[in-house]
Amino acid sequence: MVTRYVSERELVYSPDELGFPSIMGCHGIVYATNAGLFGFHNYGGETPAQYNDRAAAFADFVTHHPAGPGVGTALFGACYLTQAGATVRAYGAGPRPKWIAELVAFAAALNFNGPIYGYDFGTFPGIGASAYSEFSRVNATCVIQAKTWTAVGATSAPNTDHVNIRYNPRLNVLENQARNTINFVPTAGMRTVYPQQLR
Repeated sequence: MVTRYVSERELVYSPDELGFPSIMGCHGIVYATNAGLFGFHNYGGETPAQYNDRAAAFADFVTHHPAGPGVGTALFGACYLTQAGATVRAYGAGPRPKWIAELVAFAAALNFNGPIYGYDFGTFPGIGASAYSEFSRVNATCVIQAKTWTAVGATSAPNTDHVNIRYNPRLNVLENQARNTINFVPTAGMRTVYPQQLR
């Protein structure tokens, strides 16, 4: 099993499993295909005017990746849609339709007409204000597990193999991630969560 980690504004591919550290106001987006999982840790980008540019950047990453584009089987989004005291995704009033609209924009950019699933970390009892989640590929879908995020025990290393790509929102371009990237997160305390079908 190859686990790759997707930090803020990073785009990453794994044939098996993607981990998203420190999801607060961000949106963990995963596109499952017959070749594996493509992930985007969407930091910001919650206003409708930003949906299409970011979706197009993600689709460009998928299309030009050696394992892409493949045949899409499911699209997932996980964020704090609701939770008192947490940094929820800044959709504003009536967040659910905006959450769905954001994911539909990503699906459209990918030319994907299949199922879209979403999970609201605000419904996870005791999760706290920041989440760590893992998406594990199982056939045409994913098993999602989550826990409270802590940096204790997590390690990082230089991005020497250029696995982690960074989205630059100012220029709306993809770049190699020059900073160290996370290469291990302890999984003690992970619990399976069950997304809802949004489309």
